[in-house]
Amino acid sequence: MKDEDIIGKTITCFDVKNDSRLSSYDKYKSMVGLSAVVINVHRTSPEYTNCKVTFSNGGTQHWHYPTDLVKKQIEENETPVDLDAILLQIKNLTP
Repeated sequence: MKDEDIIGKTITCFDVKNDSRLSSYDKYKSMVGLSAVVINVHRTSPEYTNCKVTFSNGGTQHWHYPTDLVKKQIEENETPVDLDAILLQIKNLTP
């Protein structure tokens, strides 16, 4: 998956306690389970992705997440397209 493929995708916030460069562990832990939209891959540190987190009160904040983990989550949550199943559904719709 290319970096540009993840822009605009929604992720579920996760704990980053194993990342020594992201030090606000308590804040990251409090955001686990919230939704975030990928804004961009950090230009000077592409190993991190900038995500906009939306809180229950409607507020938003930008937080960085490891790019490899963001990509992994997006890949795991994408529904693969089964072309044969779609064609079979179309065939069953026609008289």
